[in-house]
Amino acid sequence: ADGFDLGATVRVVGEAAATDPGERAALVVFASTASVDVPAQGVFAVAADLRSSFIDRALKLPEPGAGLLPGLAVGDTRAVSAELTDQMKASGLSHLTAVSGANCAIVVGAMFWLTALCGGGRRTRVIVAAVALSGFVVLVTPEPSVIRAGVMAGVAMMAVMLGRPSAGAGLLALSAAGILLVDPWLAANAGFALSVAASGALILLAPHLARGMRRWLPASLALAI
Repeated sequence: ADGFDLGATVRVVGEAAATDPGERAALVVFASTASVDVPAQGVFAVAADLRSSFIDRALKLPEPGAGLLPGLAVGDTRAVSAELTDQMKASGLSHLTAVSGANCAIVVGAMFWLTALCGGGRRTRVIVAAVALSGFVVLVTPEPSVIRAGVMAGVAMMAVMLGRPSAGAGLLALSAAGILLVDPWLAANAGFALSVAASGALILLAPHLARGMRRWLPASLALAI
């Protein structure tokens, strides 16, 4: 809803109920009213304004793309109709409107490319991409799935900067263990397992597969595939 942005202070009135043993949440609040006491400030306010501006511009496009674009780009599905949501679930395409590793990969790849065009070295590319990725996480709001994707992208960048896939595998294992220590519930989350597996495949298998495809394709295209 408008105003309920990351960093805002919200007052909620409602009824609370304890959950069953084994549930992740200990308490569930059924809100009857909710209001914003203090709007988002600082970087969170800037991110909220950018997100709102992007959504307003996207909604001026023809439907159904107008409603889908904010979901594809920043994970905001408020403009997607219930009918379209049901159709996407039936066709197995509902994941497209959720921010994931693909979004993080696009941001990181774009920053790597732009920095390389400007003559930046490997270290500069990694630093610029890391800053852009951090800003993107704040822009789309750091939900668990976004944080997972961001951490996995960060691990992949560290492997690139070190130039050692074996070191990347160690960083991936350390990051996965650290995330599970902070949030043990992710141990039963399929999305987390897939994120780690995909990142491991990129670190360990992508260079070898790219070298094999260079016999028929340019090096940059082989690595992208």
